[in-house]
Amino acid sequence: MDVVPSEERRYSVSSIRDAVREATGSAPGIMECNRGGGDNETQQLYQVYQCVGLDGASPVPCPPLPTPGGRCAEDQLVKFPVF
Repeated sequence: MDVVPSEERRYSVSSIRDAVREATGSAPGIMECNRGGGDNETQQLYQVYQCVGLDGASPVPCPPLPTPGGRCAEDQLVKFPVF
């Protein structure tokens, strides 16, 4: 499934993670979501953290990171709105 910004579609967290991995060569370390979109029930993608090597350009696997508030719930669909 192609993941593209949309006001209507919702995606699983794993499909967004896979799309980032496919596009960059490395999975994101953390994806953060917030509640919004008018109903405050739907989680929407807010930030994606991608780790890079010392050259500042090459994607590398992220080290284990503490769980921050706002991490996307894996069991819910995510809105990826148009900005």
